[in-house]
Amino acid sequence: MVFVGTFGAGRLRVATAEGKLKILEEARSRKFVESVEHVTFSGPVAASRRQNVLYVTERCVFALRQEGLELTEVAPGIDVERDVLAQMEFKPIISRDPTLMDERIFREGPMELRERLLSIPLDQRFTYNEQQNLFFVNLERFALRSKADIEAIARTVESKLGELDKRVYAIVNYDNFSIVPELLDEYSAMVSRLVDRFHSGVSRYTTSGFLRIKLVARFNHFERIW
Repeated sequence: MVFVGTFGAGRLRVATAEGKLKILEEARSRKFVESVEHVTFSGPVAASRRQNVLYVTERCVFALRQEGLELTEVAPGIDVERDVLAQMEFKPIISRDPTLMDERIFREGPMELRERLLSIPLDQRFTYNEQQNLFFVNLERFALRSKADIEAIARTVESKLGELDKRVYAIVNYDNFSIVPELLDEYSAMVSRLVDRFHSGVSRYTTSGFLRIKLVARFNHFERIW
């Protein structure tokens, strides 16, 4: 659960410059107080249930712990003593130096979050389930653009399966996968080698009928498409 709002209530003026936050005029009323008149959410109950709770403000972030609120992040340009601790009625837990919030939040222009969120490291796209003897390959939104990409995929698969003494069944997600046309033959040859070496069978999934046709044309058997 994430609570999002300003650190204080009432008039509050802030400014951003060069990736930093500056408090121009402090809020008139405090939100982080010792007691309240009405309880709509119980921190102690949530903590006892080990519920993950964050409090995100313009200047800092708190995480709920069983012992209380822990200050985990602060905005660049914020003085912890002056802008955070002095504006609260209780002292939060500070077990380590708070992490700086991403300075892109305080800059003008796009943050390019889409690229960051959708960019999955190659190693994390390949998972072997030993109990089921299944090899999951997630190539969703992967853009194959170079021979280096092909070599990297081959190395990753070999590192995951090279020491096994049995073949595995592969399940491959090709949803929104893309590849430059001139690399399709080389990629298909690499996949054929991996299938012959490691796999007992393969299931492939994609919403693109065109991609399916292109791949099928380069393999002898549909079940060997990877």
